[in-house]
This record gives sequence, structure tokens and C-alpha cells, in this order.
Amino acid sequence: MSGLTELWKVLSFDALLKQSDNIIICIDNNGVILAFNKKAEDIYEWHSEEVIGKNYVDLCKGSGYQLPLAETELLNFEYTKKALTNLFISPKQTNLHLQWVISPIFDSNKNKIGKLLTATDITAHQKIEDNLKQTVLFLDNIINNLPHYIFWKDKNSVFLGCNKKFAETAKLKNPKDIIGKTDYDMPWSKEQSDIYIKDDMKVMLTRLPKLDYEETQRQADGTENVVLVSKVPIINQQNNQVDGILGIYTDITERKQMENHLRIAKEQAEHANNAKTDFIRNMEHDIRTPFNGIWGMANLLWQEEKDQQKKEYLGDIAQAAKELLDFCNDILDFTKTELNILPVFDRKFELNTLIDSVMAMEKPAAAVKGLDLMTEFDQDVPKIIIGDSYRLQRILINLISNAIKFTEKGFVKLAIKNVEIKKPKSIILSFYIEDSGIGIPEDKKQFIFEKFSRLNPANKG
Repeated sequence: MSGLTELWKVLSFDALLKQSDNIIICIDNNGVILAFNKKAEDIYEWHSEEVIGKNYVDLCKGSGYQLPLAETELLNFEYTKKALTNLFISPKQTNLHLQWVISPIFDSNKNKIGKLLTATDITAHQKIEDNLKQTVLFLDNIINNLPHYIFWKDKNSVFLGCNKKFAETAKLKNPKDIIGKTDYDMPWSKEQSDIYIKDDMKVMLTRLPKLDYEETQRQADGTENVVLVSKVPIINQQNNQVDGILGIYTDITERKQMENHLRIAKEQAEHANNAKTDFIRNMEHDIRTPFNGIWGMANLLWQEEKDQQKKEYLGDIAQAAKELLDFCNDILDFTKTELNILPVFDRKFELNTLIDSVMAMEKPAAAVKGLDLMTEFDQDVPKIIIGDSYRLQRILINLISNAIKFTEKGFVKLAIKNVEIKKPKSIILSFYIEDSGIGIPEDKKQFIFEKFSRLNPANKG
């Protein structure tokens, strides 16, 4: 029976040598190979018939293979079992990562007669592990270089990690030092910590993120910073349970200070604009009223004067007063436009009456230069229209005044035409000012609509 048992052991061991996916090598106390399986043949590229009976240590040295252990440690093996992982350096094939287990072999009398060397090829597993480490390092690098403060906690609001910026704020030497701490261990106040933890619990309880809200945060030096915070629950995809919370925030203290400065500057600018508005309103009465009086009186005297020389002088005075009044009106209107206090009024007025008043104002200037001042109406132009008569009058006065200034002889004509009837009680009128003066060159027409642009830089241009 004992013979069968021994035979069974031999057959079982032989089957194990042939079928195992692991390297199996048996050596005696002197390092002589007693067994060398198929997997060992594939890795070492030795045939078992060639190596059995030869010294394993000598073969490895001669072929350039690395021993699992140092030679003396391997031959004088004193362990009950030893496990280790090393890089198997092969001169002929890609290097492998092998996980070795070395065990002593005993005879029936419990005498140590050799060693059993088994190894598992963990190259693929090691590659996955190395890739995972690289991924973790890459993600750590991203997190630590983001211009934000990042942290994550467990479901009890205990810190599990953070990035470098957060660790610096918490006055920690290393981000790992935060593990196991809570907000109460941080530089911020107890009141602030209470608020932070309350927010954590609410996010985890509702399973809803809390995004872009402002909080104050006390720093280690005692100063208070304003931060813009977002927190999201960390949900385990396998059991759908909340495992903790991820937080990210940005220090917006400088932005808030800038906003405060801008608010103050805006208030000061609004105050200055109000003062400007008050000044313009005073100007309307204090400056325009005297100019109106001067121009009106000079125009009246010009109409009644019979002496030709005096009439010419009065015409010059009336024209000068008119130009000053126009200049004052232009400044006031432009300033009102800039301040958005120039309303447009739609009121019923007689177009003929308005045109007559414009021509009456320009008549002295035209008469001084001997110009014919004419008007021309289309027959279908209505007598009464609704619009802003004041703005229309100002535009026509400016255009006709310019025409008179740059016309030395001949005529200035104002023509009104009905361009289009858009719908009942709604029309488009065109106003044309034509003169026999020098005109505007084609290449200069684009400039006449720009602010403060003049084709003639002279003051009377």
C-alpha cells in the first residue's frame, strides 16, 4: 500500500509539473536541479533534459539570468517559506515580473533535502498596476495644478484628501496630513466650521449639488477671505449610496474688492453725471436765454433799419448772435444725448409755420451775402403733421446755416418731398438742402457724420 502511495505522489507531482501555469523548479541543498517543468522551459528557454542534474546557480550566472535570491541566501535557505517579487531579466526576451515563493523540501524524516521554487508571471498585472499608478500621479498633478482649492470628505464630513492649494491654506505640510481631520481642526472658526459641515450634510442628504455660492473663510493669519464654493455628493455607482462629498472653491476676495471699488467709482461717476446734468439744465436758461434775446433784438432792428450800411452791420450782429446761439444749442443737445436726457416728443404742428420760422431766422445771414433763400413743397406734403418739431427745426437750421456759410453767391433752397406713405396716417418726408456753393468732395462725405469732424478746420467752418 505504501508503494502505491509513493507512486501516486510521483504521478501527481509529474502531472503538476506538466500542467501548471507557474514556474516550478526543484533543487537540492547544493543547487542541483531535480525538476524543471514546461513553464520553466518556456521562460528560461532551457530543456529539462539538458538542465536536470546541473547546478541552477551556475546555469543562471552563465546565461545572464537573475536569481530569485542572492546566491548565498538561496543555497543556505533558512526560511520556512519566503515570498518575493522581482524583475526577471532575460537576455533574449522581454523582461518579466515574477512573483516567487521559495519553500524548503523535507524527506520523510523531516530532513531538509532541497528547495521548491515556484513563480507566477505577474507582468500583465504589474503593467496594469504601473498604469494605475501613472494615472493616479497624472490626476494628482492635474488636481494640484488647478487654480482652485479642492477637498473630499467621507459621509461623516471627515477629510479624505485635498490638493496642495487647500493644504497650504490649512497650514499643512502635505496634502496627506489632512486625512482624518475635520473642519474643526482647520484654521477657520467654529462658527464657520458649523456652517461648512451643515452644508456638507445637506448636500449628502438631498443628493443634490450646491453650486457657486459665497462663503467667508478665516485664514491662518486671521484675515477673512471670500470664496465661491461648489459641493457635490460622491455616490457609489455599485450600491447607489452616498460615500461622501467633493468640494471645490475659488478665492474671490480680490474680485469682491474690485467690485466694491467699481461700485464706488460708479456712484462717483453717477454723482458727477448728476452734477453735469444740473449744469446743463442751468445752462439752458442762463446762457441760451440771453443769446435768444440778442439774436431776436438784432434781427428785429435789421428788419426795421432803412440805412443800408447800418442794416449791413445789424445783419452781421444778428448772424454772429445766431451762430453763437446755434453753437450753444449744439453743445446742449449733444450733452443731453450723451446723458440720455434728450427726449423726443411727438406733437401736432404746422409744417409751413415751422419752415417759415426757420427761413426767417436764416434770412438775415442770406441777405448779407446777397443769396436767394427759397423753399419748395410737393403738393402732397400735408400741412399738419405729428412729430418732434423742435428736433426738426434744429436739424434744418444747422444744415441751412452751413449751406449759407459756404455759399458766396447764388442760392440756398430747402425742398420737402413726400417719399412714401407707409400706412394710413403714416408717411416719410424727405428734406433736401441744395445750394450753389463749393459743395463737399466725394472722398470727404464719409467724414461729415463723425462727431466733431469738420472739412474746414477754421472756427467758422
